[in-house]
Amino acid sequence: MQSFTDAQLARVEATSREARDLVGNYYAVAPREWARVRSEVRTLAELCPEEIVDHAFAHVLCYEFTRSLDGGVIDKGDLYRICLQDHRILNALKSKTRGLDSEALLLYVMTHEFVHVVRFGVQLQDLHLPETLRSAEEQNVDGITRKILFPVGNSSLSRVVNSICC
Repeated sequence: MQSFTDAQLARVEATSREARDLVGNYYAVAPREWARVRSEVRTLAELCPEEIVDHAFAHVLCYEFTRSLDGGVIDKGDLYRICLQDHRILNALKSKTRGLDSEALLLYVMTHEFVHVVRFGVQLQDLHLPETLRSAEEQNVDGITRKILFPVGNSSLSRVVNSICC
């Protein structure tokens, strides 16, 4: 499976920051609140085999963490891991019929995933949603992602939204 290059990883970091800011502004999440909703972005090279999927550009998993010091628990909570599927994203970018821009695609994917993180982190949505309700949740998140990205809109981003969305 193909992984991101160093240049693409730098783009992932930049679009992650932009998407996080956009989602934070949409939901009016203060920096202090973001600090409580712990999240991280991992790419294919950093994923465990069970975190790799072939049906999405990315997905969010929730892990419990505990930090200890001298035998005592100093922090405990949830960590939301955005698992980017480099191979799926790169294959979409290679597709000549789609003609997608990498920055626009990454911004859409990261914004979509950070919407999930906020919805799970502030309990607007249950992380363990039954399979029968997941499609409706994805459509809801897609609609929110479109609203967030609309002011940013350009032809590249419009092409992405129209090409890959629900």
